[in-house]
Amino acid sequence: MRPMTEAAPLKLFNSLTRQLEPFQPVHPGEARVYSCGPTVYNYPHIGNMRAYVFADVLGRTLAFKGYKLTHVINITDVGHLTDDADAGEDKMEKMAAERAQSIWDIAEHYKQAYWADVKALNIRQPAQWTVATDYVPQMIDFAKGIAEKHCYELESGLYFDVSTVADYGRLARAVTEEGEGRIDEVEGKRNAADFAIWRKTPAGEKRQMEWDLAVGPGRSGVAPRMLGHVGRGAGLSVRHPHRRHRSPRDPPP
Repeated sequence: MRPMTEAAPLKLFNSLTRQLEPFQPVHPGEARVYSCGPTVYNYPHIGNMRAYVFADVLGRTLAFKGYKLTHVINITDVGHLTDDADAGEDKMEKMAAERAQSIWDIAEHYKQAYWADVKALNIRQPAQWTVATDYVPQMIDFAKGIAEKHCYELESGLYFDVSTVADYGRLARAVTEEGEGRIDEVEGKRNAADFAIWRKTPAGEKRQMEWDLAVGPGRSGVAPRMLGHVGRGAGLSVRHPHRRHRSPRDPPP
């Protein structure tokens, strides 16, 4: 019997070219998939869980086709704002205040609830679960590494200057000078599409989760790379602008 990789080719929709194309792994015989997991400040609804059912179906298909699958799901337990803009309250801090609990207890409770839903839906366990706060040192190193060439400082944080990346926006085919529908204007930004790499803790506030960077205490606006070359699972809504932010941050190793 021929290996499934030699049978009818697996075709996937390429968000960059906007067409159905045969799957061509960077590493022959191997497929790497990264899924953005939940921000664990509340219970996931069925629409949230659809993304992980899809990723599971994709993973099962890749395995069936004979690929060695490495699937990583990240859980965000810090740094997600109530707005899609670089403004608003931190969802974790907000829920902790409402419940009069520590932010760590909030994260653990809803992480366990999410895992229970994963089990109930018969979603296979990934090769690795990652939790954002476990990788804060790497996020800080990342911010330091790109700051001089690609970033500038504002009162609210350290911002990525999208004009320093020639092909920024190619994934969403964005006309960035016209602005971003999901990013509100922040005074002092050089470009409408610029986004926070590091969000400072506002003056006079003390958050349960904050770390030190030269520009001031706060928390990262980015997540660490876990797999190098990967396929990322997410909905169309995050292609504009969330995924295009990841593209310039994640050049091939």
